[in-house]
Amino acid sequence: MQEKIRKRVIEKLGDCEVNISMEDGLDGIYVSIEVRSEKFREISRIEQHRMVLKALEDLIASNEIHAVKIKTRV
Repeated sequence: MQEKIRKRVIEKLGDCEVNISMEDGLDGIYVSIEVRSEKFREISRIEQHRMVLKALEDLIASNEIHAVKIKTRV
């Protein structure tokens, strides 16, 4: 699952650094993801997080991922 997530984020953002940790919970998988990208320069943190969420939206909708914690930086 980690490689699936990494691949989707890289496809969406291009050249970026992605670190992922996962934890199984009673109601599904919890993902903590940290993304570092130059694309984040000059855009709000909310927009940065939306970009990451967009890459994962179908995994969230299908409940493959139950919860996501996102940290972004340039």
